[in-house]
Amino acid sequence: MEQPHVNVDTSGMEKLAEVTQTAAEGMQELIALRKECEFLRKMLIDEREFFIETMKYHFIQEYRSTIASNREHKKELQKAIQSN
Repeated sequence: MEQPHVNVDTSGMEKLAEVTQTAAEGMQELIALRKECEFLRKMLIDEREFFIETMKYHFIQEYRSTIASNREHKKELQKAIQSN
């Protein structure tokens, strides 16, 4: 017994395959963008930490300079008082 030939509409399957392929490409693009965002986020965190450390260093240097200047001023003041 021979089976009758039935025309099957495969356009729905083709459309599903196309949509699936498009979704897979979209997911790959999102994954790539996420990796780039993570890299940029790490760069920003590193730059922030560097900036903070640089500010601390400059603050400490300025503080040390002020302390040294105050000591010199105090010595000069004591010399001036003793010489009078």
